[in-house]
Parts: sequence; C-alpha cells; structure tokens
Amino acid sequence: MSPGLTNVDLKSNHQQPNRNRRIKNAHNEALDLSSQLRHLSNQKRLSECLALYKSPRHDDLRDTHHGSIVIDCCARCGDIGKAEKVVNEMLGLSDTTAKENLGREDYIWEKYDQIPYEKMPIQAWTALLKGYVHAGMMAKADSLFSALCRDFTLTALHVKESSSKKRKRVETKTEARANVRTLNTLLRGCLWSAASINYDQGLPTKQRKTQDLLRNDLVGGLVTAKRAWEQFNSNFQGKKNNVGYDSSSYEYFITLLCQSLQCEKAELLLTHMKKHLNIPNRIGNTDPTLVESMVVSLVALARAYALLGKISDCQRCTKEALGMTSSLDSNHTDIKSCEDKNKSMVATGGKQAWKLKTNIDGSLNARREQSNVLFRSHRISELKSEAMALSSHSKNHFDCDYRILARILMTRLLYFSGGGTTGLNTIADINSASEASANDYDNAKSSNVQRLILQWYNSLWYSYGLKELIHSLDREHEILDVEMRSNTQSHALSPDICDRLRTHLLGEDSRVIAPDGFIDFKHVFSSLNNVRNSSLISKSTCTNDAPLHIELGSGSGDWATYQAELNPSDNYVAVELRADRVAQTFSKMVLRNQTRGKSSAFNNNNDYKRAIETGALTNLCCVGSECGIFLREKIRPGTVRTIYANHPEPPTQTSTTDDEQAHMLNAETILAAAKCLEPDGRGRMVIVTDNLIYARLLGRTISKTLDRGKLSVAKPNEVSDLRKVESVSVAKNGSFVHIYEGKPSSSIGHYIPDNSTSVGGTSYFDRLWRTGAGKHAEMKKRFIIVVRTMGGMHTTAVTVTPTPSLGTSGSVSTPKKGSKKRSAEKQRLRNERRLLKKQQQRQNQKSSST
Repeated sequence: MSPGLTNVDLKSNHQQPNRNRRIKNAHNEALDLSSQLRHLSNQKRLSECLALYKSPRHDDLRDTHHGSIVIDCCARCGDIGKAEKVVNEMLGLSDTTAKENLGREDYIWEKYDQIPYEKMPIQAWTALLKGYVHAGMMAKADSLFSALCRDFTLTALHVKESSSKKRKRVETKTEARANVRTLNTLLRGCLWSAASINYDQGLPTKQRKTQDLLRNDLVGGLVTAKRAWEQFNSNFQGKKNNVGYDSSSYEYFITLLCQSLQCEKAELLLTHMKKHLNIPNRIGNTDPTLVESMVVSLVALARAYALLGKISDCQRCTKEALGMTSSLDSNHTDIKSCEDKNKSMVATGGKQAWKLKTNIDGSLNARREQSNVLFRSHRISELKSEAMALSSHSKNHFDCDYRILARILMTRLLYFSGGGTTGLNTIADINSASEASANDYDNAKSSNVQRLILQWYNSLWYSYGLKELIHSLDREHEILDVEMRSNTQSHALSPDICDRLRTHLLGEDSRVIAPDGFIDFKHVFSSLNNVRNSSLISKSTCTNDAPLHIELGSGSGDWATYQAELNPSDNYVAVELRADRVAQTFSKMVLRNQTRGKSSAFNNNNDYKRAIETGALTNLCCVGSECGIFLREKIRPGTVRTIYANHPEPPTQTSTTDDEQAHMLNAETILAAAKCLEPDGRGRMVIVTDNLIYARLLGRTISKTLDRGKLSVAKPNEVSDLRKVESVSVAKNGSFVHIYEGKPSSSIGHYIPDNSTSVGGTSYFDRLWRTGAGKHAEMKKRFIIVVRTMGGMHTTAVTVTPTPSLGTSGSVSTPKKGSKKRSAEKQRLRNERRLLKKQQQRQNQKSSST
C-alpha cells in the first residue's frame, strides 16, 4: 500500500471509473431512445412509438424530452386524444383527475393551482399546441398560448446517476415560457383556420372567473394572430435569452394581413421586418430563408393589391419580389453554411426545406436532401411564376367595384372550418354522428343553421377582407352603426349585423344556405346573374341545372380554376381545409386568366382577349371545410356529377396497414361522397395519385365501402386510354378495385388544353410531381382510381366533349407500355442530370437577358 493512502481512498478511486461509465451508458441509452422515438414520429408510426415510450424497460430512462417527441408524434398523426393523455401522464395526473379536467369545458393549463405545471417543458407544450392547430382546435390553441406567455419557471426532469448506484430523476430549473417556435406554431394555425366564433368560452364576459379571461369571443385567423403577436412582444421584450420574431413570424403575420386586405398594415410590418432582420436592399449572400419570406410576403401583398384594383402598388411589389427571386436559386445555395449561421440562435423557427436531413444514425440522408433541393427549386419557381402573372395582370387594368367584389365574396367563398390536416377526432365525430337516428340528426342540423351562418359571416369579416370592403363602401352608415365602426376590438358579429349585410348586398330573398343546412348551389351560381356592366363578372354560359363537380383537397385552386375556365357550361366547387389556400383560390377565381398568362389555356389572341374582358369566374365556388363533414352535412344527396381528388396527401408515405388512419379519403369520406353522387351510374369519383402504395391503400378502403355506398368499379372499357396495373381488395364479398395508370384526360373528366405541355402542369402538385420531389412518388407514372354509382349502361369509354371556343383537346391518348422501374442508383443519376440541365438553362437565360 502506498504511503498516505487508506483503504477508503483506494475503494473510492476504484469506484469512480465505474460510476462514470454507468453515467455515460445511461446518457447514451437516453439518446438512443430519443433517436428511435424521433424516427418513428417522422414515419407517423404512432402505435409503435407509444409502445416503445411506455415500455417497462424504459421506466428509468423516460424523461420529459422523450414525452415531447411522443406528443409531437400524436400531433403529426392527428390523434389529439392520445396527445392529451401523454400530457396528463407527464403531469402525474390520475385517470380520474384527467377525465374531470379534460371532460369539462375549462382547460387543464388554466388550473395553475391544481396541476404540477413544473413537470412540462416548453417543447412538450409546443408539441401539444401543434396538435391543436393541425386539428383546427383554435380555441384551445389560443388559450394555451396565452397561458404560456405568463412568467413562470418549469422544472425539467433529467436522468442522472446517483451515488447509490441507482438512476433517479434530478430536477433542474429552466425557463420555459413560449418561445418563437411556439409563436410560429400558433401563427401557422392562424393561417390554416380563419376567424370563427368560440362557442366553448363558457359564461358571458362579465360573469367569467379569472381563468376564463384566457378565452375570447373569436379565435383563429388574424384575430388570434394579433393577440399572440402583442402578448409575445409585451411579455418578452427586453428580457434575457429573447430571440424575438424571426422571418417566419413576419411572413405568417403579413400574409394574414394581406388575406384580410389590410394592405397598409402589411406594408408597415414589412418595413419593420427589413429593419429588424437587417435585410439589405441588395440581397447578395443573405440567408435564403429571409429572402424567401420576403418574397412570400411581397407576393401576398401584390395579390391583395390586385384584388383591390391598386395597379401601381401591385406592380411595385411584384417588381421587388422578382428582383429577389434570382438570389433564391436553391441549386446555388449552401445549405450547410445556412445551418451553421443559425446554430448560434436560440429557439429559432426556420424552414424545414432549408435544413439538412439526417438518418437515425446521424448521417446525411442523401435521398431526402435531394428531394428537398427539388422542392426548394419548385417552391421558388412557383413564387416567381405568380409574381410574373400578377405583374402581367396589373397591366390589364379593370375597374374594381368594391360592392361587386363584396357580393362575389359573400356568394363564392363559403368557410365553415379549417386546420392543417384531417384528424382522427374528425373521423370519430363522423362515426358518432352516423350512429345517431335520422330524426335526431336532422333536428340537430336544423338548429345549428343559424350558428353556421354566423360562423361563415364572421370568417368573411375578419379573415377574408369583407370588413375592409364594407368600411370603404358604408360611408353613410347604411349597414353598420357608428358604434360598430368605431369599435377596434374583435367581437363576433351579431345576427342582426349579418342579416343587414346579406340584405344590403345580396337582397332580401338571398339564401345561400337552405333551412335544412344544405348549400343551395343553384342560388349560389345564379346570385350574380343580375349584375350588369361590371368588368369583375364574367358572362358564364352555365345554368342552374348545370352539372356540379367537386374537387376535394383543392390546394391553392389551380386545377379547379383551370377546369372551370375550360368548361364554362358546368359548375365547380373547390373544397380545401386550409384557410390560406381557400383565399388563394378565391383570388385566382376573381383575377381569372390575368394570373395565368396567355400560353396556359388559349391558342389565339382573340380567346385570350375575350377571357381578359369577361372577368371573374362565376361557375366556381370556394369552400373552406373538412371534406368528409362538408359532403355529409352541406351537400344534398344525389346532386353531384363528379367528385375529384387530385394528388391527395397520404397518411404516411410507406404505410401498408389497413387500419384507419388520419387522412382526407378515409372510409367515412368515401361513403359520404357516394351519397352525394348522382344515381344510375351518372355520378363518378376520380382519384389521381403518384404514390402506388397510397393507391393500394385507397383501393382497399374503397373495396370495403362498395356495397354500403352502392358503388361499382369503372371497367377498363370505360377508361380505354388508361392501363390497368393491378386490382386490390380486402372485402369479404370479393369486390375488387382497379388501379389504372396513365395521363389524366377527358375520359375521366379532366379538361386538358392543347398546349398544356408548355405550362408544365395543371396544378401546384401536378407540377411538383413533374419535378420528382416526392421521396416515394413515381417519376413518370400517375395512378388513377375511378368508381361510379350503380346502375346505368356503361359499356364504352365515357368521354367529355371539349369546349371548342377554349381550344381544348378531345383526342384520347394511346396507352403507353409500362417501363421497367429503375434502380435507386439509376434514378439518382437521372435526377442529377435533370438538375444539371435545369441549372444550365437558367444560366443561359440569365446570360441572354443581361
């Protein structure tokens, strides 16, 4: 034994390496669990993620960071119920307490004195907020963000090694109030959900308790965004570790202001954005995320100015936007350097498409990064195209009559609900409603018609610019009284005000929504027939009895406006969940061909000139709603000729399970669509997708609903220009659904102009498909499913007669032989060659222009 060392010292020295090793192992195990949970969350494999998280072998590892990942997975999969359950488990609430708290109208985060608030980090609360905004539950999102803006300190729980050789939780104090990520999450939800009345607010304002003051009369859209912006600014200004607003924050808020036609306020905020984020007049090597946000904001502002007929302002914004797009060439952007710049920033928002993608082991995911390069390039190309189209439109000046524009808004934009994605809670609501008796359901729907109309009018007023238009028109106070005009607070419009708006602008007998809750589309599409001598109104050839076509998940409305334009004898309805996309569809409908350009639909100058002169499309209606609920509650049965779904978003990219997941075309939506279709074989549902895995899932789902929905599968001779690739079924009766491959054409009701190849696609997602940006999408193939109602004689191909005056092609393409699928390596090399070719073309265009 060395002199000066006792047995105790030797034992202590011997245990120290073992203790350090155990601490390191525990740390690595916790990191490994985080990676596995994050991987499952990215793939939306919720059941596996929950099983892994709750596994008994992870009891000593599980911490609040892991819980945050699981809550985020629940939000991504649209299961808010499971997300709230994980939150209660993290808070340590018993099942009984959780049911009491979540079952009543008051929200759990409002009970500061009853819950262990310190056990939830801000990442978990932000993930829960994400779930609420995706599901369109803006009342809860609004209240939660208000609670998170209060000053308090949370206790984060981490796994550490104790001196007794057992793992235990050591509490460390951390600041956990709302950060800029939390703000941006809420602002995205405000884009997706327009302002609506909060019927969950409880007692009247004067009778509410302190915690009830977190609730508001109106939630969603610009109303919630304004409150959140002010709360974030006042509660965090001048405090430590405050990053403040980032480019995404400004982009979202400016877009909301433009959507509601508040252009002056948007201009002021845009100026403040440049100053706050130090965006120079000459872009140079500026962070591309900042430049993209500037371009998006400028295009949104130009769109609003175009709707209001302010030509010079529209030109100014488009010119500045086009000047910035040259620096957004993603093929010349160093994404790694962009990420390095942001590492020093705390809790910044950022954009996913500009971030490096890694595998579960931390290595760079080359395939996802390549897909992101294509997506960024497509995104920039779309922004540039819209800016150029708006610039072209502003050269074709027309007189903007605000009264007519308000009438178009009140008859062609019907908003009922919003959100980011269809959630499992929506499917559950439809299922529970289906089990109710017919009499109970009819009585409930009839009693809710007035509430439905109030929601719709308040959305138009606060989110879609009706307030700005009326304030410009109502100089003699014919509609609004002085007190209402001078009131700067956002309070819900009363039934009396809504009735005055309808009577003054549309007439006493105008009823867009019938007493039974169904939309009266005959009235909708005839409501502007009495307008004369207005350049905003087209002279449509459609009648009250014209066939009705509906597109589900219409996105920003490219395809629907395209079809309505090429087929003026029929009526079209574009249904979209996200409120911002509904606004874009409406602007394209009003501005019509002025925002598309000459080459996209017309073969000669006379056709183009006539379209410019005819004004807004009157055979198109924009709807904001969840598709299944809209078909079931707003469409009268047996009245729709065709229901289209073009490139719908899959629940997962690689799922092969038959379990019902949160996505638009679930079984209940298919059944609701079947009831809306015209009987005796006249009604059809047409689905186009570029994902064969998703096509198979849809085929299995539809096969289970054929008998209940009284549907039959379109036979190959009914779509002779398509090639059947396979048939799928899970039904016990042996019903098969055919999956076809080919180009959408007149045989399935798609109007395609002769020169469509020069445009590059008929919609945003069609053009995105052509770039090959989808990780699991086919580069050359599109898969089509066609079903129709039972009955009728269908032995030959159903061909749509093209409209000669608009230059459409009635020819039927010859089916192509299926090409052998390339290997992953060959596909990668082919994509690289295509990218290189595009780069060379852009360089040649730049050199020729200079």
